[in-house]
Amino acid sequence: MGFEMEVRYGFHGVGQGLFSSGSLELLSRIPSRKFNWVYDCGTDSSQRCLDSALNDLEHDIPTLGVGRPYLDLVTISHFDTDHISGLVKLLGRFDVGDLLLPYMPLWQRLVIAFHAHRAHSSRLTSFLVNPVAFISAVPEANVKRILFATGGPPLEDPPRGADVPREPKRPPATGEQDEKRRGMGPDFAVVDTEELSDLDAADDRRLDGEYMKRAARNGTRVAYIRYRGAVVVAGCWEFLPYNDAQLAPMASTSFRHQVSLLRDDLLGGVKAVTTRALIALKALYTAEFDFVGQRENQNLISLFLYAGPISPGVTEIYARHVTSPHGWSFMLSDKGGVLYTGDGYLNTPARFNSMQAFLCSHRVDSLVVLQVMHHGATANWHAGLAGKIKPEFSVFSSNPLHRGFRHPHTVVSNDFASYRPLQASKGVAVNVALWMF
Repeated sequence: MGFEMEVRYGFHGVGQGLFSSGSLELLSRIPSRKFNWVYDCGTDSSQRCLDSALNDLEHDIPTLGVGRPYLDLVTISHFDTDHISGLVKLLGRFDVGDLLLPYMPLWQRLVIAFHAHRAHSSRLTSFLVNPVAFISAVPEANVKRILFATGGPPLEDPPRGADVPREPKRPPATGEQDEKRRGMGPDFAVVDTEELSDLDAADDRRLDGEYMKRAARNGTRVAYIRYRGAVVVAGCWEFLPYNDAQLAPMASTSFRHQVSLLRDDLLGGVKAVTTRALIALKALYTAEFDFVGQRENQNLISLFLYAGPISPGVTEIYARHVTSPHGWSFMLSDKGGVLYTGDGYLNTPARFNSMQAFLCSHRVDSLVVLQVMHHGATANWHAGLAGKIKPEFSVFSSNPLHRGFRHPHTVVSNDFASYRPLQASKGVAVNVALWMF
């Protein structure tokens, strides 16, 4: 491997929701430097569970008495309450390097907002209309950069013998950039991004990006992570986001056209004008598609995130959970990665194959931890999925006693029974520590 590192994966006990954090420390680097991250931050259970978890995380990240604790990467998978209800609190207590969000064109964000059945002035609607403006308005928020991960072209079964690259795209490493990538320079991580000026003038990303850049405050930058691009830490660790564009909610051509005509009104920053545009567009959408009474469907888009070593080695794994009779359980493995899925869908073999083709088999085969999709819901899973992934540990984050959901569902739990299932629930966390060499 060439590096010795300590990695920690934590799934906080927030009940029916998901709040996960992690850290990477290069032990062979002097002085040592930690890279801290968060994936989702929300719950449908008591907010006291979330507040307690935020306190624990704040305690775990030392500040040496200077400033606030720092998170290098915060990723939000999608926009359900049980995944983002704590985002504002998190931004108010932690400085953030990169905030990674799934990118959707404006018309798709509006469809999600309408299905959520929230007021036009609600936090969720404001966030979806212009996430950069929303984050910039959070008191005490300090985010260096907001990154959007776009969906790519459909990826069904790759042809046999297809030349699928083992590593994500990343910038050429020469001179100073190579030094930074190895963790020796001031930038501990590098990201392959696209410049707005390189995008076609009619590209939704460019149109959205120009408005969002104007809405940014306090030096926050806005960028798109290049398709198949990764966040590379010190040249030895990667975060690779996967945005399944095939699951994007759809709308008619006339609705999309009307959204483009009202883009200035929606993103111009004048609240009354934005509200009038939202009212008009919701009336148009309602006339075309009867969604009254349907449940919100934000999880049709859920940003997966793979994290793991670029060159795996031998891994000592310690896992702690209430089911471990002697505190920490121990095992040796050649695996080291984690796959966060949020509420994503792997409910058909084709969707699993698409995800695997994007991430490449060697990453899927190297998982120490799989965060099981949508708290273990049957609708997001297909029979035999666990045997295709074969993680060392399968983590369910939910409240099994929730009267409505009862996640995880029994058939999903049974499928993962051979892969060390661990339950994060109200007040009960899951912690996995790795020493790689």
